[in-house]
Amino acid sequence: MEITRKQVRDMIRSQEDDDFFIGRHVFGYLGYQLAYLFLKTRITPNQITWIWGAMMTLSSLLLIFNCWYLNIITGICWIIAYSMDYADGAVARLKNHLSRRGAFLDFINHTVSYFALFTCAGIGVWHTGGCPYWDFIPDVCYIFLGAIAGLGIDIIMLMPTLARRANPDDTIGSSNDIEARNFGGMKKFIIFMTINPLTFTNMMFLIVFFAIFDQMWLFVLAYGLGYFAASIARFATLYRRIPARYYPPEEGQDASAEETRAEAEKE
Repeated sequence: MEITRKQVRDMIRSQEDDDFFIGRHVFGYLGYQLAYLFLKTRITPNQITWIWGAMMTLSSLLLIFNCWYLNIITGICWIIAYSMDYADGAVARLKNHLSRRGAFLDFINHTVSYFALFTCAGIGVWHTGGCPYWDFIPDVCYIFLGAIAGLGIDIIMLMPTLARRANPDDTIGSSNDIEARNFGGMKKFIIFMTINPLTFTNMMFLIVFFAIFDQMWLFVLAYGLGYFAASIARFATLYRRIPARYYPPEEGQDASAEETRAEAEKE
């Protein structure tokens, strides 16, 4: 039975529950078009994941030269590659080719490519003399800022997984649900994340604009400081949710008693 465009569109939309404006209307739309195209081929979902991971990482290496047109190519490659990230999951579900290996590869791709993106951008800015307007920081600092941005974004991604491993009884939902409480509700949080340049989808969409205006020094500086601050904020938010003490249930004790005491430790 042939898979229809509506089925593909609905599958992509089902993956956008925690997404924001750019994710839904740029990457979601492009992902839908690419998924429909891939479904007509013999390319497997895991092969799609390999392709976009390689595209992100290899195109990031072009930033080492900090060349205007190479930077633009990198930005375009990242938009296409991240749209393919939307497509691979939809293709896997529609073809019933779900794979734990694909989920593992997806995480590795993001971890490696984000660090490569910012580190290579920092090296490129250092290589071409830093900020073209004034030398308010030593040129070599851009390498460290790029590395900090890459490590920061990786830590931001990893922390919810580590928090759930440390506190498996927490059933509050996604990290977005937790952080939304700091903004007085999900509606305000969505507005904030939609306009926040640190939101991952916004950052990837903005790469090409920093490149077009030849301001990669600002890209490295802004995201180096921004993702460092964001990683500290996420750490503080998740750390407060983890109980200070753990009370293993005694033999014959109802587990609910342990949960009550653990909940009291969160306060």
